[in-house]
Amino acid sequence: MHNSLLKKVPKAHFNPGSNSQLCEDFATENARLRRENERLRMLREILKNAAHLLGTAEMKFRLIEDQRGTFPVRVFCGVPGVSAAGYYAWRRPPKSPCRAANRALLIEIRNSAHRS
Repeated sequence: MHNSLLKKVPKAHFNPGSNSQLCEDFATENARLRRENERLRMLREILKNAAHLLGTAEMKFRLIEDQRGTFPVRVFCGVPGVSAAGYYAWRRPPKSPCRAANRALLIEIRNSAHRS
């Protein structure tokens, strides 16, 4: 724990003679949070390892778009391994019909390369 955080914790947490129940509660909560943190780390690793199943960046961006209301975008982008900047660029509409055609052509090229 960082020293600045330790200063904010009441002294009763560190002095078992003054309030042992408070110390036990603190230790119990700390242990619970450590277990939860470890579980979340494992889940994140599982999701990162399964990110390749989503295939293209387009599919990953669509998943992020679907979950925008549930999870923060910047946090969720780390799970499938895409950048938040890439996601926001994907969401931005094309500026011109020519650019839209180029984007469609690029997607088609990538899909054909992916199939072969």
